[in-house]
Amino acid sequence: MTQLAKLPDVELVDLLKSDHRVAHDEIFNRYNLILLAEARKRTRDQDEAHDIVQDVFLKLWSKRSRLQIGHNLPGYLYTSVFNAILDRSKHEKVKRRYQTFHTRSAESDSYSIEDALIAKELNNYIEQQIEALPEKRREIFIMSRKLHLSHKEIAERLGITEDTVNKQIGHANKTLKWKLRYYLMISAIGTFFFLN
Repeated sequence: MTQLAKLPDVELVDLLKSDHRVAHDEIFNRYNLILLAEARKRTRDQDEAHDIVQDVFLKLWSKRSRLQIGHNLPGYLYTSVFNAILDRSKHEKVKRRYQTFHTRSAESDSYSIEDALIAKELNNYIEQQIEALPEKRREIFIMSRKLHLSHKEIAERLGITEDTVNKQIGHANKTLKWKLRYYLMISAIGTFFFLN
């Protein structure tokens, strides 16, 4: 039993913010099993629960200098697990919708040459906008979206922090969404004038 095992959570968090790795280990030892049980209860999947809790503790370490936990470390950790489960659930819903759309499109007899040309044009536009991103942002975005690397893997490969990866992907997504909205709006206006 280490000396840290006797410390209250508040002091452990202060040590964690000061880059004290053993404090992080103590927090992990103190709360890992409880969080795993909670995640397993909500996801009904041992592996997924394990991944979620590992991610929460990785983020706890990577964001240690900016943590605003206050006096409720268990509450912060439970909320982090809950939010991670929600994020995964949203991601899975989007993925299922995307797969359903593509399955229906592939099976649909009404998928015309015109639809294919529009899809190809849209895809080309998106690729152009990705290429127009700043070099480092583009590299990170491509590693995430096309090579399907995790934020941790990207950070390790590029020698940067996961937080930097998160920010760069966030900025890329924001830019691409804005450009896509603009493109679709202009396309809709062009179609409106062409038909009238």
